[in-house]
Amino acid sequence: YISEKAFETNIGLKRLYINHNNLKNLTIQNLDNLELLELAFNQIFQNISIKNLSNLNKLTLTNNEIKKIERNYFKNLSTLKILYLSSNPIDTI
Repeated sequence: YISEKAFETNIGLKRLYINHNNLKNLTIQNLDNLELLELAFNQIFQNISIKNLSNLNKLTLTNNEIKKIERNYFKNLSTLKILYLSSNPIDTI
């Protein structure tokens, strides 16, 4: 578990690697400078809450337990260029 406020004071953070942590869900928000977010090899099973990440261009969610991607889920990530979702049991997009 990582608190929603864990990164609140790290507003200048550009890269965040949270791989191999057995996370099941997560909220990351208001990190305007964040460009890269890696969440591989966790146990994420539903969409994570990512809000106000206006510079995010790479998101890695490989090797999790994601089964469904909600419609328009990545809509607010307008700068996202690279998305890795491999090795998830996705059955609905």
